[in-house]
Amino acid sequence: MAKANTNCEGNALWLQKDFPIRDEFLQLARGNYDATVEQLDFVAARDQARNTINKTVAEQTGGKIKELLASNSLSEDTRLVLTNAIYFKGDWDLQFAVKKTKLEAFHVSQLIDVHVPFVRLASGFPDHFKYFEEPPLQGLEMPYRGGDLSMLVLLPGSNQNLAQFEDLLTPANINRWFSESKTSNRPLDLKLPRFKTTLRFNLSDTLRALGINRAFSRQADFSGISSKEELFIGEVSHKAFIAVDEKGSEATAATFLKDVISVSELSPPSPPPIKFHADHPFISLIRDNRTGSILFLGRICDPSKEE
Repeated sequence: MAKANTNCEGNALWLQKDFPIRDEFLQLARGNYDATVEQLDFVAARDQARNTINKTVAEQTGGKIKELLASNSLSEDTRLVLTNAIYFKGDWDLQFAVKKTKLEAFHVSQLIDVHVPFVRLASGFPDHFKYFEEPPLQGLEMPYRGGDLSMLVLLPGSNQNLAQFEDLLTPANINRWFSESKTSNRPLDLKLPRFKTTLRFNLSDTLRALGINRAFSRQADFSGISSKEELFIGEVSHKAFIAVDEKGSEATAATFLKDVISVSELSPPSPPPIKFHADHPFISLIRDNRTGSILFLGRICDPSKEE
């Protein structure tokens, strides 16, 4: 029997013990965000506090994110840590036969190739995938079992610079690509690398570049959280993991503020197949089709690396 998709999300507030926090804020966090609230000692037991937070996030993300908080991320001035973790593991609606997976070249650049396992669909099954083309960009929508979620792979031409397409990743364009993707009566010649990657981002500078500066300074006003102490944001960090293989994909992310269906080949069709060979850098995203929300988004430039 095939596995069902697994999704979970966890929000938590980690307070310095005896830190005076407003009841209204706690009620908002618990009621609107289903957040748990725990007290720790960031002053006298900082390592223990960090280990507790990291252990909880690891449990919430299926053991994929084991060290959200680095060793120097907390200090004796830390009063409140907010964590958000999301975990997703989904089976493809149509899974790939492992026996067809082959080592092939992925062109990291015009001068550099790496050899990685590629899942293959030589021809057939067009009804299981939606496709769109906006030269020189190709897009393939791969549904997960149940249809609520799908992965969209955005593949520029082999001679195109991936960076120039990142500017096109606007909500309007993403919604348009999904709406324009459709099934085709042509068979599909699909080649997609297996990949697994983990990345950490410090979002503090990014948020400042967006104009959120006061929140990082002593002029910040977080009196809605506590009226007893002046608070400001020390750091915002994000860590993400995603893996894609023949069965499906597994993805998880966390942020802190301080029986398998085989795919068989069909006979060669009369119309030419749609060639979708993701053997050079591409962009992938996972979308909730019910709400249109983008759960994960990233670029795959070298599938041979996990970091």
